Amino acid sequence: MPEQVSPETILAVNIPEACRRISVGETLLREMMADGRLPFSRLPGSKPDSRGRIVIRLTDLEKLLIATRANVSGDGATFRVAALRPAAVQS
Repeated sequence: MPEQVSPETILAVNIPEACRRISVGETLLREMMADGRLPFSRLPGSKPDSRGRIVIRLTDLEKLLIATRANVSGDGATFRVAALRPAAVQS
């Protein structure tokens, strides 16, 4: 039986685990990946016509959480949203 992997050695996670770690739904996570707010990598699939498996680096999840954190003060919550959508391409 293989040994258990310690949490310190995990570098990337799949979509369901990423959703669990940052407490968002899969639809929102996929939207953030589609518009460039969350980088991801695609591992090749075993079948020739397969699109492969998506993995997300833990450092990228951490950066997203830091960029979108909420600053809470004594009189209520003030939200600071710094993870802006990528700038539109000008032609």
